[in-house]
Amino acid sequence: MLSERDYLEELATRVEAGKKAGQSLSEIQAGMPVASIKALQSNGYGELIRATWRRMNDARANDIAAMQVAVNLNIGDVFDRLGKS
Repeated sequence: MLSERDYLEELATRVEAGKKAGQSLSEIQAGMPVASIKALQSNGYGELIRATWRRMNDARANDIAAMQVAVNLNIGDVFDRLGKS
């Protein structure tokens, strides 16, 4: 679960920086490709997600574009929640 926490913290940090720089949600998403998210590349967290999708026979398991869609949804959630108590 630490890897998930690291992932969410990284998204929050990067989304917050983008918002402070005046970027829109779509600009932040475009600037955050899966390959640039360290938490997905370290400790096997990205592979854990793909392995879970494979166990569920989910077609997204080997599709980097599908992973980006999932990440963009997470970025959108973080974007919407930042600044709310």
